[in-house]
Amino acid sequence: MLIDQQAPGNSVHVALGGQVSRELAERPEWLRLCAAVRESAPHAKVLEDFSHARSALLHVGVSEDLLNGIATGLRHGSWDDAVEAFARSQGQQVNFYLGPMRAAEAGPSKTGLFLLERRPNSAETVSMLEQATERIGKAMFGAPCSFMGRHVEFYDLTAAVGPLADASASAIALFTPFYFDGWTDSARQQENRRSLLLHNVVRSRFERLTRPLVDGLHVDFRPSALCDASDEELEDAFTLWLTLHEMMHASGPMPLFAEPGHKLDLGMDYGPIEEMRVDMSAFIALGILEGELGERATLAQELIVAERLLRSIRVGNALAPEANGIGKSLDGEHGCFWGATLHAADALRVVDGEIYLAWKEAHAAIREVLTEIYSGEAAARVANDAPVLLKNKAAQIRQRLFTKKGEDYALPAALDDHYQRLHAPDRMSLTFPDC
Repeated sequence: MLIDQQAPGNSVHVALGGQVSRELAERPEWLRLCAAVRESAPHAKVLEDFSHARSALLHVGVSEDLLNGIATGLRHGSWDDAVEAFARSQGQQVNFYLGPMRAAEAGPSKTGLFLLERRPNSAETVSMLEQATERIGKAMFGAPCSFMGRHVEFYDLTAAVGPLADASASAIALFTPFYFDGWTDSARQQENRRSLLLHNVVRSRFERLTRPLVDGLHVDFRPSALCDASDEELEDAFTLWLTLHEMMHASGPMPLFAEPGHKLDLGMDYGPIEEMRVDMSAFIALGILEGELGERATLAQELIVAERLLRSIRVGNALAPEANGIGKSLDGEHGCFWGATLHAADALRVVDGEIYLAWKEAHAAIREVLTEIYSGEAAARVANDAPVLLKNKAAQIRQRLFTKKGEDYALPAALDDHYQRLHAPDRMSLTFPDC
């Protein structure tokens, strides 16, 4: 990962690549394939270039059945074979895909391609957390946590053309089969659903958008542990946080994934509350595991807080500056919920442009708001009008934590003033020089 330049408009450009992508970049047929996809060439042309690049892709470890499935899709417009073959690529060192895709679960798709290279050492941490689901769940919900059949994996995104490249750092994960298009057989695709976390994109986002402000974050009057953390410690903290984040989406009184293959559509009324719920639940789960994790747990907790207080509030809302302080984005309002929750409990103070957290009080504030959310979700779970109850609960929390500003909401005045005065990059774009 290399930062190319400080760009105008308070943004940075980041170049991503990897060993396999660099190896492929030496093959002209790979570059021609990337160019055909980038130029939205007809499928017949893409198929021709794909056929020429096939041996190079086989050489770097892409499976033959996946390549056959992609060829079928390009010839006939049927992508079930390709999607299923990609699902069977769990744990492989290199994951490649070409076909209709999107960078989020909603919205139109278009033809794209990407290359993923497996992240070392993350599988052990994921396995440890999978084994801890019963203990975490019983401590928090009275029943084991669950991933609802989803497989969490960590990969680096090292080459991309199309939706994943166009979405830049806003696409930090790939959920299959939902992010792929053109497949039709749901029963066939649900068995091996995957949650692929794009580790290098998340880490680049932290380095460019969060770290510049970490020196201004204090925990019980000490500098945040993030200031002196090694690369290896940060890698581990990201894996702990993001795996627990995905676990919590599928757990709790009203899990986002209520059953295999079904996702509760919450929209912007409740979506930011859901994101706050899962991150705060991950925060509490790290405390439950503190006995075996030790300082690893605290570092991951501080990482969650830093990402929300130093990045989400300002970056999410910078995307909608006309929204009077709280932008209409999951990430932005989610961060505002964190800040307002901690501020209301006197667990967060702003002094001379720096943030001071009272750690014990922060834990108590998080537990209190989670209890409120869990109670609301437990009631909604057995109600006939669950969406209405959830939206009403979200409205109550907004009214309590935020201040009214015209027809919209804003942060409490002290926080709003603090974030208005911060100056740091608020967005980034990705480039892939190997394709």
